[in-house]
Amino acid sequence: MSRPVDPHLLGGTVASLYRRAADVLRDIQTAVASFPTLLPHVDLYTYENGRQTNLIHLSGTVPTYFNGQTFNTPVCIWLLENHPIEPPVCYVVPAPGMCIKENQSVDMTGRIYLPCLHSWTAASTLFDVIGMMVATFSDKPPLRQTMAGQPQRPHNPLPQPAQSQPVPVTTTSQQSAQPPPRPPPPFRPPPAQLKEEEDQMLRVMRESLEDAVQSNVVRQYQQLKQEKMGAIEKENDTKNELLMNAAKVRSAASSLEIELNEALNAIKVYESKLESMPTVTSTEQPFQVDAAVVTTAPLYTQILGLQAEDNTIDDVIYHLGKALEHEKLDLEAYLKQVRIMARKQFQTRALLMKCREKAQL
Repeated sequence: MSRPVDPHLLGGTVASLYRRAADVLRDIQTAVASFPTLLPHVDLYTYENGRQTNLIHLSGTVPTYFNGQTFNTPVCIWLLENHPIEPPVCYVVPAPGMCIKENQSVDMTGRIYLPCLHSWTAASTLFDVIGMMVATFSDKPPLRQTMAGQPQRPHNPLPQPAQSQPVPVTTTSQQSAQPPPRPPPPFRPPPAQLKEEEDQMLRVMRESLEDAVQSNVVRQYQQLKQEKMGAIEKENDTKNELLMNAAKVRSAASSLEIELNEALNAIKVYESKLESMPTVTSTEQPFQVDAAVVTTAPLYTQILGLQAEDNTIDDVIYHLGKALEHEKLDLEAYLKQVRIMARKQFQTRALLMKCREKAQL
């Protein structure tokens, strides 16, 4: 049963079936890339001598251009063991409701005969064969619809071994008098007609390829044009955004310049005021901070001094703790000094409370 070949396993399959695996693989990949409707399959092929072997065949459809319309012609292309030394064996596979239309290129079995197959060389390729199929079938379609009530001839493009059938026993004289019938040889047109048909096929194929190349170029041009237009629109949007941001930057720069001028003016004003202020001249005696603070009564002066002394004792106790922490003072000296400061602070706070009671604070 025919089975399709996984594209990832095609190389290994070809290497296991053909002697010239590299040439066969390259030929198949080129043909499939140009005509993606053809896919490689592996199936059992039977030679005329009855020998069977697994071979690859390309099965699918090729385009046929007839009367301004495009049709898909199903074909099967067998690659023999000595490919590309031997030409491939090609068949037209009629679909349901269709039958073979015999002509100079296709016989009633669906076997395809082309000039490129007749003059096949090791340099020939499947692409050439398929291209000539397209040109030939576009000139003379190999299929037609079956007439109403006309039975469709069954067709199998896969060669099968001949079935053994019982035959009547005959004498030797009968066998010599009635030789077994031989199959008719395939129809081959004369060389002159082959040359004319080949030129016509090449012309049709060239026109078809030119149309295909032109449509491919136009499609790629349209795709490239759309991509470039999209890029241009994106660049225009970026340009407009940059212009808007530039306007914002210029506006911000103007605002900053105005603020800078205002700040410079304020600095000048404060500098002029600073220059106009009288300078403090130094006296012969140093400035006494305690003399600068004057209270309204001696009792208030005493309260101020006691409060300052209490705060000073707090600072002394704090720094004594820091000295003990950093091992600058031993524990015995620390406790002694703390007891002295605590006793003095107690006396200071007691006197401060009496002064505040007397001053009614």
